[in-house]
Amino acid sequence: PQQVISESKAEARQRQQMDRFFDRLIAAVCHAERLLLMGPGETKQALAKTIKSMPSLAAKLAGVETCDKMTPNQIAARVRAFFHL
Repeated sequence: PQQVISESKAEARQRQQMDRFFDRLIAAVCHAERLLLMGPGETKQALAKTIKSMPSLAAKLAGVETCDKMTPNQIAARVRAFFHL
């Protein structure tokens, strides 16, 4: 039972850290015209869910794509292709 309490505290702490990270990230991109979330793992899906819950940002979310580590040039090329630039 004590281990379960420790795990739930750790999960709650991790969730709070993620929420603070999302808040800072959203503050940094809130004035963007459109948003494309890219990356490995599940965090981008959680961020997309948070963005979709915010009416002021939901319409700006253009896409969510899974991708591995990329160079800055690869990121730029992927963004250009996605937005047809």
